[in-house]
Amino acid sequence: MYISYHGDKEQYASCAVSKRNGKKTSVSYTYLGLVIDREKGIYKSRERGVFHFDVDTGEYSEVTDDYVLPSRAKSVGKKKMLYDFGDAFFLHSFLEESG
Repeated sequence: MYISYHGDKEQYASCAVSKRNGKKTSVSYTYLGLVIDREKGIYKSRERGVFHFDVDTGEYSEVTDDYVLPSRAKSVGKKKMLYDFGDAFFLHSFLEESG
Protein backbone atom coordinates (compact mmCIF):
# COMPACT_ATOMS: atom_id res chain seq x y z
CA MET A 1 0.00 0.00 0.00
CA TYR A 2 1.31 3.43 -0.92
CA ILE A 3 0.02 6.96 -1.51
CA SER A 4 -0.06 8.45 -4.98
CA TYR A 5 0.04 12.25 -5.26
CA HIS A 6 -1.14 14.32 -8.22
CA GLY A 7 -2.04 17.91 -9.04
CA ASP A 8 -0.24 21.09 -10.01
CA LYS A 9 -1.50 23.91 -7.83
CA GLU A 10 -3.14 21.85 -5.12
CA GLN A 11 -1.91 18.37 -4.32
CA TYR A 12 -4.41 15.54 -4.14
CA ALA A 13 -3.80 12.03 -2.88
CA SER A 14 -5.06 8.52 -3.47
CA CYS A 15 -4.21 5.33 -1.61
CA ALA A 16 -3.00 2.69 -4.06
CA VAL A 17 -2.94 -1.05 -3.45
CA SER A 18 -0.96 -3.13 -5.95
CA LYS A 19 -1.79 -6.79 -6.50
CA ARG A 20 -0.05 -9.40 -8.62
CA ASN A 21 -1.73 -12.45 -10.10
CA GLY A 22 0.94 -14.36 -11.97
CA LYS A 23 2.29 -12.00 -14.63
CA LYS A 24 -0.66 -9.62 -14.38
CA THR A 25 -0.63 -6.69 -12.00
CA SER A 26 -3.51 -4.50 -10.97
CA VAL A 27 -3.75 -1.37 -8.89
CA SER A 28 -6.86 -0.25 -7.02
CA TYR A 29 -7.12 3.35 -5.84
CA THR A 30 -9.04 4.90 -2.97
CA TYR A 31 -9.37 8.68 -3.22
CA LEU A 32 -8.20 10.49 -0.08
CA GLY A 33 -8.70 14.12 -1.12
CA LEU A 34 -6.78 17.34 -0.78
CA VAL A 35 -3.39 17.06 0.92
CA ILE A 36 -3.31 19.28 4.00
CA ASP A 37 -0.12 18.00 5.65
CA ARG A 38 1.87 15.42 3.69
CA GLU A 39 4.30 14.53 6.48
CA LYS A 40 1.56 13.94 9.08
CA GLY A 41 -0.83 12.21 6.65
CA ILE A 42 -3.68 14.72 6.99
CA TYR A 43 -6.18 15.08 4.15
CA LYS A 44 -9.50 16.80 3.45
CA SER A 45 -12.44 15.42 1.47
CA ARG A 46 -16.15 16.14 1.19
CA GLU A 47 -17.15 12.78 2.61
CA ARG A 48 -14.85 12.65 5.63
CA GLY A 49 -13.94 16.28 6.25
CA VAL A 50 -10.43 16.68 7.68
CA PHE A 51 -8.93 13.34 8.71
CA HIS A 52 -5.71 11.42 9.27
CA PHE A 53 -4.87 8.35 7.16
CA ASP A 54 -2.29 5.80 8.27
CA VAL A 55 -0.69 4.19 5.21
CA ASP A 56 0.76 1.29 7.22
CA THR A 57 -2.56 0.08 8.64
CA GLY A 58 -4.98 1.62 6.12
CA GLU A 59 -7.08 3.17 8.90
CA TYR A 60 -8.79 6.52 8.98
CA SER A 61 -8.89 8.57 12.18
CA GLU A 62 -9.98 12.00 13.26
CA VAL A 63 -7.49 14.83 13.58
CA THR A 64 -6.65 15.72 17.16
CA ASP A 65 -7.99 18.97 18.58
CA ASP A 66 -4.51 20.43 19.11
CA TYR A 67 -3.74 20.33 15.35
CA VAL A 68 -4.23 23.76 13.72
CA LEU A 69 -5.27 23.74 10.08
CA PRO A 70 -3.25 25.93 7.71
CA SER A 71 -5.16 28.97 6.46
CA ARG A 72 -5.34 27.65 2.87
CA ALA A 73 -7.12 24.49 4.04
CA LYS A 74 -9.90 26.50 5.69
CA SER A 75 -10.67 28.40 2.49
CA VAL A 76 -10.75 25.38 0.16
CA GLY A 77 -14.24 24.70 -1.09
CA LYS A 78 -15.49 28.25 -0.65
CA LYS A 79 -16.35 29.81 -3.97
CA LYS A 80 -15.82 33.47 -4.69
CA MET A 81 -18.39 35.15 -6.87
CA LEU A 82 -16.94 37.38 -9.54
CA TYR A 83 -19.18 39.88 -11.26
CA ASP A 84 -18.45 41.55 -14.57
CA PHE A 85 -20.62 44.52 -15.48
CA GLY A 86 -18.54 45.56 -18.51
CA ASP A 87 -21.30 45.19 -21.12
CA ALA A 88 -23.94 46.78 -18.92
CA PHE A 89 -21.62 49.70 -18.09
CA PHE A 90 -20.88 50.25 -21.77
CA LEU A 91 -24.58 50.23 -22.68
CA HIS A 92 -25.43 52.54 -19.78
CA SER A 93 -22.68 55.00 -20.77
CA PHE A 94 -23.77 54.94 -24.41
CA LEU A 95 -27.40 55.60 -23.52
CA GLU A 96 -26.44 58.49 -21.20
CA GLU A 97 -24.31 60.10 -23.90
CA SER A 98 -27.07 59.64 -26.51
CA GLY A 99 -29.66 61.27 -24.32
